[in-house]
Amino acid sequence: MGEVTIRIRRDNKIYSGHSADTDVVVAAANAYVNALNRLVFSEKKNSIHPQFDNLENSDNKFLSNPAN
Repeated sequence: MGEVTIRIRRDNKIYSGHSADTDVVVAAANAYVNALNRLVFSEKKNSIHPQFDNLENSDNKFLSNPAN
């Protein structure tokens, strides 16, 4: 069993990912993707998550199907 912890630094912020697998290469890849996901989602600016965003009073208009 291989366990991997990876830390990525960007703009003086550290994002870490952890994974475990019977194959250490798979564990390393999963840990790296986990850390990248944390980095990407921490920088996400235009979230439309229904539990975290107030969509009723938003100035932005989101269309589910803009073709109609």
